[in-house]
Order: sequence, then structure tokens, then C-alpha cells
Amino acid sequence: MVFTSPAFPSFSAAEGHFVFDAGEVVGFFLLAFLAYRASPYFRRPVVLAASLALMAGSAVFTAFEPANPGIAFEAVVMFGGGFGYSFALLLWLEAFGCLTARKVVMAWTGSYLFGFVAWAILFNGSSEVGAVASILVPFAMAFMLLRSFSIQPSSELPQSMTTKPVFPLKLAIVLSAFAFAFGIGDMMTGEVFSVPDKIGMGVPDLLILLGVVFFAGWFSYRHLITAASIMIAAATMMAFFVEDNTSLSVLLFNASAETYLVLSYTIGCNISHRLGVSSAYICGLLAGFYKVFLQVGKVLSAALLTASPTVQIHHAIVGTAIVLLTVAASIVLVQDRDIVERFNFKQLSIDPANAAYKSLSERYALTPKEASVFMLLAKGDDAAEIAEKMFLAPSTVRVHISGIYKKLGIHSKRELKRYLQDIVQP
Repeated sequence: MVFTSPAFPSFSAAEGHFVFDAGEVVGFFLLAFLAYRASPYFRRPVVLAASLALMAGSAVFTAFEPANPGIAFEAVVMFGGGFGYSFALLLWLEAFGCLTARKVVMAWTGSYLFGFVAWAILFNGSSEVGAVASILVPFAMAFMLLRSFSIQPSSELPQSMTTKPVFPLKLAIVLSAFAFAFGIGDMMTGEVFSVPDKIGMGVPDLLILLGVVFFAGWFSYRHLITAASIMIAAATMMAFFVEDNTSLSVLLFNASAETYLVLSYTIGCNISHRLGVSSAYICGLLAGFYKVFLQVGKVLSAALLTASPTVQIHHAIVGTAIVLLTVAASIVLVQDRDIVERFNFKQLSIDPANAAYKSLSERYALTPKEASVFMLLAKGDDAAEIAEKMFLAPSTVRVHISGIYKKLGIHSKRELKRYLQDIVQP
């Protein structure tokens, strides 16, 4: 990353990380707030071009390490690198928003594992090879990103937003609380962008990938929340009470963070996919809140260390508070059935009729909940199956179905099937 290079002598790794993250925060919130008017972003070449230029420019500057660049110029380069990275990540999440929940997880975890292998090779290779690779990576990313959109069925590509989707506020609050705790604990370990850091992110990705591939019928969001809570609790206690070896603590902190990010982005992409809109709005806000509270936690952690670097009782109190905060937040999230839907990451077929169903939902002014019920009803699910998938009471589903029938001017599932055959599949 740009903030660990000798090309930036004015900044420590932690300071460089902060400036880079600041660029990410601005980028995430900017694209999220512009999503209503400007998304889908894959149709706007200027976004990809800006991301490519900023990341490639930072990589070139890092590779050539100019003498005495000046603190202001270094800060601009690092900030620009983070700004460009946020654009690239949201473009990828927009691509993942075209996929089902299971495929989102497979794409996210698989891409990280591939990147981890590439990083390990470059980390142990010559500096010249690393410099060339860091310059080529943004261009390879741009090519793969464009390719990913080109192979998607047109019915699965996001459309312009006519209304803002409901933002999962409770998920954002829980994710922010988790990021705050992670920031405190991560700063206490004193290790920034280390090998345990990378391995910690790779381990849960590998386990999650294996889970959705081989145990899709059993694997669920709840398992991810539980695992992340256990790992951050263990990492926090180790960070405060085991000072002579922080590697395992760093590994667990980053493993829990990666698990929560996989969970959050999958939910954000899944909501966007079912609504047929860009995931940049939901995922951009989630990413922005995560980064903001991560830095707040780090600043507080640094203040605690400066105030009492040797007083263990203060660390114990803070550590206990962090554990209680994250566990309580996770319990709240697990209990929210509107957020943690029981798809269990099973493979859902990509139906070309999805676009037609979405169009009918808009034509007859179905509410978001009615539109979700209508999508499943149109694909043949009965009220009990819909209730199971959407975590609704069967009586509630029947009320929604009655409302749908009334708006469409029909009276039974048989009439709905005949109507869809005439309208959707002429």
C-alpha cells in the first residue's frame, strides 16, 4: 500500500494509514450520496477513469520514491490513493450487486484469496517486480471490472434509482460499534499492515468460501455474526492482557473485521440485487461509517496509551467494555429478522423474468415488501415458503398477497400465473 513506502518519509505507517483512510471515507460518502442521481456507476466511464488515474498515480509515485517530495504532496498522493480505492471498491460492489447472496460471498472471498497469494509472492520478491506489479494492478483491475459487467445478463444489471432503497440503519449502527471496538483494539497491538494482519483477513475468507460451497444449506448469516463476535472478544482480551506477543491478537482482530465486512456487504448487495438498483448507495454508506468509527476507535486508543501506557487496570476496563459492546451489538443484529434473512446462501437461479417482475411492481405501485413477496410468488412459492424466506408470519404474507392481487386486479394464484404468462412471457 502507498502508506508503507519509503516514498513517504514524512509519515509513519499509522499516520499514512489515517490519511489514506480519510480519502476512502470522502470517496465512499460522495459516491453514496450521488448514487440517487448518478448510479449505476458502471455506465459512467469517468468514475472508472478517476479511480484508475488516482490509484495508478499513487503507485507510480510509490515505485519511483522521489527525493524530498514535501509533506503536503505526500498527503495529497496518499489521500488520492484512498479516494481512488473507494471508487474501485464501490464499482466492484456494484458488480457484486448483480449476483445472488451466495455468489457475492464466493466472489468477495475468492478475490481476496487470489489477491493474498499475489501479495505474498510480491512481498517475498524483488522491489523492482513489486514496483512494476503495483503499477499494472490498477489497469488489470479496470479490465476485469469491465469484463465482469459485460458477462452479466442485462436483466441483472442495476438500473437507475427512482427511489432510494431503505437503508439498513440497524446494521450500520452495529457495524459502526464493531468498527469502533476494532479500532481501539487494533491500535493497542501496535502492528499496522503486518503479515498476521493479512493472514487474519485470509483465514475467514477461506472458511466462509468453503462454507458456502460445501455447506450452503446449513451456513447462514448468524454463523458469521457469532464467529465475528467470538473472535473480536478473544482478540480484545489478548491485546490487553498478553503484551509480549500480539501476532495472534492482530490475526483475530482482522479475521473478525473481515467476517463482519463480508456479512455487511453481502446484505447490502443482496438488498440492492432484489431491488434492481446499484449497491453503491447502501454499501457506500456502510463502508463510510465503518471507516469513520474505525478511526475514532484508533484515536481514542492512542489517547489512552498516551495517558497511561503502563496502567493495566485502565486497559482491562476498556477491554471489558469493548467485549460487552460488540457482543451486545451482535445479539441485536441476530434478532433482527429483516436484516438477517434466511437465504442460507443457497444458489438462487438468475431468472431473466426478474426485470419484468420489477417493472410490474413499479407499474402497480407495489410497496417494497409487496414487491419482494410478488417476486417470490411469481416464481411459484406459496405463502408458507415466502414466510420462511422472508422471516414473516404466514398471516402477514397472506395480507401482502391480498394487497398484490387487489392492485393487479386478480383473485387467485391461478389467475396470477395466467396473467404472468400473458404479460411477462408472451
